[in-house]
Amino acid sequence: MCRDMAFTTLGYVVMQAQQRLNQPCWRYWFDYVAEAEHDTYPHGAWHGNEVPYVFDTLGHIPPSCDYASPRDLAFAAQVADYWVNFARHASAEHTILTGPVRWPASVRGRDRLLRIGLHKHAGFRVENRFMRARLALFKRVMKHHVNLD
Repeated sequence: MCRDMAFTTLGYVVMQAQQRLNQPCWRYWFDYVAEAEHDTYPHGAWHGNEVPYVFDTLGHIPPSCDYASPRDLAFAAQVADYWVNFARHASAEHTILTGPVRWPASVRGRDRLLRIGLHKHAGFRVENRFMRARLALFKRVMKHHVNLD
């Protein structure tokens, strides 16, 4: 619950602000766990777990280089490719990024998110209205404590 309020809800609020300005926004949900760590992290990825995948450094620095499997390394390369495509191409004119699945931006009227990792395993999927009811509830709760607009 804390993770969703602190990270997922704020990303959702930023997406809505971008949409009010008619600007695209790319959101993602990272839930991949290295194969050797599945038992250690039964509830999925933790905050910041995506960093060695985004920068494709998973096999280069301890402790990950000690347990990264060939499949973990291949998945890290795919995730890094998405980030390179984002840095090169994401703009108001180019709202769909290429990769294993096409990653469309969230634009006004379209709440989309790229799932990177599916229940701890390798995979990609675009979701529409990801966790929408939960995020709307958290936004209402948070509005009493923080100005979100």
